[in-house]
Amino acid sequence: MWIYKGKEISSIEDLLEEEKDAHGFIYNIVAENGREYIGKKNLRIKNSRKIGKKELNNTKDKRKLRKYKSKRGKDKGEWVYFEERYKDSGWVNYTGSNDQLNKDIKSGVKITKYILEFVQSESIMCYKEMKAIACTGAMEDERFYNDHIDSRYYKKNIIGKK
Repeated sequence: MWIYKGKEISSIEDLLEEEKDAHGFIYNIVAENGREYIGKKNLRIKNSRKIGKKELNNTKDKRKLRKYKSKRGKDKGEWVYFEERYKDSGWVNYTGSNDQLNKDIKSGVKITKYILEFVQSESIMCYKEMKAIACTGAMEDERFYNDHIDSRYYKKNIIGKK
């Protein structure tokens, strides 16, 4: 369970409409031992499914499908159609990617998970996570579980985007 603006969130249905459309969110996990962790999490995972010839023949509007020219296999040199699908990322039960935090949770340390902000794109989500880590001084404070920031950012991808 997550807490966002004082409200408990336990499923995607608990979110407002504009939050349901978000790419992901920035979060803060607070452990009862006084330590914290700042991170990011996607709401959905994108995957694609190849469309077979029978299904393709029954499809009325092929413009909604993506296609590419196959470079190997039995379809080499032919156009292959696929559809993009999204599935839940498991964000409700997510506890962060830090090994020490997860060890502490397994050993019985209680945590409270807060959603700080919903974000509409991957690049902005990465930037906002880095900004939250930098502004709180998490990399310089032993109170935080955060131990690295491993991304590159360009102003052209950040300026003018929400």
